[in-house]
Amino acid sequence: MTAGPLESSLDLLQVGQKQIAREKWNRKIVYRGTGMPDCFSAALVLEQAEPAVFFGEKIETGSIVVQPPNREAELIGSTNWDGVNLAVPFSEARSLALKLTGDELDFEDIPPVSSLTQQASKRLGLAAQDLLDRSKQANEFEIEHLLDQFTKLFLWELISSRASKSASLQSCRSAAIVSRACDIAYSDDVCSVGLVELCSEIGVSLRTLHYAFRDCIGISPATWLRRIRLNKVHKTLSASSVGEVQIKGVAIENGFFHQGHFAQQYKRVFGCLPEETLGRH
Repeated sequence: MTAGPLESSLDLLQVGQKQIAREKWNRKIVYRGTGMPDCFSAALVLEQAEPAVFFGEKIETGSIVVQPPNREAELIGSTNWDGVNLAVPFSEARSLALKLTGDELDFEDIPPVSSLTQQASKRLGLAAQDLLDRSKQANEFEIEHLLDQFTKLFLWELISSRASKSASLQSCRSAAIVSRACDIAYSDDVCSVGLVELCSEIGVSLRTLHYAFRDCIGISPATWLRRIRLNKVHKTLSASSVGEVQIKGVAIENGFFHQGHFAQQYKRVFGCLPEETLGRH
């Protein structure tokens, strides 16, 4: 542990089972224990000299650490620590989360450590200190209201950080799926590749494939495959002369067996009929 006397301060506000505290210390300390019974317990790291460790995971400044329900936690705190602790009954936290998002929040699914943006961390830190300062002159009703407002802000920043991360991961996964689909479609005979083959090769469901294409390029995978085939037809016709190729044969080679539908789809994409493209040579 760090040499020298321990200097610490605690600014605590408690209303029933709800509490918020601003806690500071100058030495590296080790905390072991469980949170308040039946309460959502979390802490926001506002400042520290070096990353602390919680459940074996490094905590950066601006992180929120959540005490898992009914589990003992170990925090190896940093020197020059400054943090905000919040404890709220689970029933109330769930009710507030439902009002904020419209969804039930399963606190068992919240990871021990979540990272906030610098702006979000600063907002929470200022709001916490404002609450603690104002509570010294406020009445009981005002304190209850201020604590509710802060709890909503705390939960919102935590939920938003998780949603942002989830969206980012989903975006990366979607891009990987589309990239793999492109590799398959362009390396094989595209007319022999259908949605079932793509799903089988990539190892995803048809629904997942559909969502990935919608997320990344805004069209369905069926439309995307059709455009690849139409582009192949267009390229062949553009490079050929009348009499050199048969439009029907080129269409069938690329998976278009209904000539009427093929001509309509071709014109919708290229603005002209297949024979007009061929007739330009």
